[in-house]
Amino acid sequence: MDRLKKIIQHVKQHSVIIYQHDSIAINFRILKEVIQNHIDSENMLLDIRNECKPDLHMDVTDKINTHKREHELFLQKINELEEEFISHIETYDKRHIHKL
Repeated sequence: MDRLKKIIQHVKQHSVIIYQHDSIAINFRILKEVIQNHIDSENMLLDIRNECKPDLHMDVTDKINTHKREHELFLQKINELEEEFISHIETYDKRHIHKL
């Protein structure tokens, strides 16, 4: 009976880990989508504002392009972090925290 209780406890713990992994993956997808929507909105606003600026306004095209590149770099870092998470699961968790 004690052995059965230990097995059930192990299965519950394993299920929690799987649930947490799935939750993190879902949150990465949500985060990337929200950030991409924000980037698209902000880039559109930057373009609109640049097009309607007064004629005597200084040229800010380079600054805007730098700003947009920073957006892409930020999203790239999120993607890289997600890839590291997936790699960690594949390399360590599936090997060390598997069902017995």
